[in-house]
Amino acid sequence: MDEELRSAIALGLHVENLWAIVRISTNLLQSHRIPNPIIALTISAVCTQLALRYEGQAVSADYSDLIDAHLLPAITRLLDVAQGSALEV
Repeated sequence: MDEELRSAIALGLHVENLWAIVRISTNLLQSHRIPNPIIALTISAVCTQLALRYEGQAVSADYSDLIDAHLLPAITRLLDVAQGSALEV
């Protein structure tokens, strides 16, 4: 999986970064640089929904930390199997 996507995800799941992750995922899909497009589609869908939910609202630090604590490891695991077989994904 593209290192640019890993770097963006490592920055956390705040609104501006969520939209950046969606853009990077979309670029990866359009460039056909990923063997399992479902990974980028999944990450993009999750980040889009979070960004739409957060946009224009104040999000408490506790809630933001909770989302990061649960979603970042899951997204990282997806990235880790992205080059694998369909069975691994």
